[in-house]
Amino acid sequence: MTRQGKILLLGLLIAAVVVAAGVAAILKRKEGTKTVNPVAQEIVRQQQVEPLRFGPMDWIEVREVRLSAYVPLTGTVRAVESASVKAKVAGELKMLGVREGMAVQRGDVIGLIDPTDYELRLREREAQLRQAEAQLLTAQRNADANSQLVARGFISENSSANTLSALDAARAARDAVNFQLEQARKALADTRLIAPIDGVVAERLALPGEKLSPDNRVVHIVNIEQLEVEASVPSQDIGAIRIGQQLELNIEGQSAEVLANVVRINPATSGSSRNVIVYLRLLKPGPNLRVGSFAQGSLPVDVPRDRLAVPFNALREHAGRTSVWQVREGRLASQDVVTGLRDERARAANGAIGMVEIREGLKPGDILIATAISNAVTAQPLREGDPVELQKP
Repeated sequence: MTRQGKILLLGLLIAAVVVAAGVAAILKRKEGTKTVNPVAQEIVRQQQVEPLRFGPMDWIEVREVRLSAYVPLTGTVRAVESASVKAKVAGELKMLGVREGMAVQRGDVIGLIDPTDYELRLREREAQLRQAEAQLLTAQRNADANSQLVARGFISENSSANTLSALDAARAARDAVNFQLEQARKALADTRLIAPIDGVVAERLALPGEKLSPDNRVVHIVNIEQLEVEASVPSQDIGAIRIGQQLELNIEGQSAEVLANVVRINPATSGSSRNVIVYLRLLKPGPNLRVGSFAQGSLPVDVPRDRLAVPFNALREHAGRTSVWQVREGRLASQDVVTGLRDERARAANGAIGMVEIREGLKPGDILIATAISNAVTAQPLREGDPVELQKP
């Protein structure tokens, strides 16, 4: 073969190789294949082999813990004794001598309604009474005179009966005016607004110069010496509450808990909530405690007992089932459980607060993952069969 023929044959072979490579690249692109990154393959392989590590605070050994049953209570502070000062007569509020936060005593005059009209009405009734008494005196004299004439036979008894009737009418008129006079005196006295209890002014509901009608509220007074909490309790829990039970309440604005006891239980549910109102007397209220403050606490309703329990954050809820992550032979395993009593104050061995009783599914000594995060190393969801490494305390 000549040299030119060899060159031509070599060129054809090179062209064929190039075409074949291009066709293969096009086919790979169409099939969606990708070049595998060996570094990524190594990372995936290491993650599949390397165990998940959990610190001492992320796992627990199941054991018995002393639990108590509690009923949660929430409510507001209110005064045991309170009163509203209302206007008893109509008129202009001439004076109101108290403001919010001022202390008052029973019987103090704290306000005044303009008494001018009632003073004039009282004078009118006094004048009417004097007139009625004068008419009664005249009728009495006539009756006495006629009785003497009848005794001497100068007039008949029928004529004397008319004077006696007039005397009775004069007495009745005098009595009617006397009753009206008493009403006028009472109306004048009612122009003074008087504190009905010892306490502190909580609210002013009217200002001097306003026109008041009977039963208009002017001032609200509360006695802060005796305070209680009005708490709402679900009706299903009310059967566990008894008069005299004690508990400690957290009240806003108070640095320490306040001791209280149950003094009354409402016999009926309230509105659409179907809750029952329970009244708790505060035994030692602080000096800075205020009416209307929010209060909450937990009332113990059962004798504390040792029960098999796990922390709240060890439980998983899924599709109506409750389960935990259990460590078996160094690997994760999902275990369904049946829970019972919940105690928000109990403390687990790993420091978690809040424990729940396990009635079925676990036994003492089982190891559980009890952490709010899935995996402290990879932050990936835990999976059945993942290898686990537990760090000892």
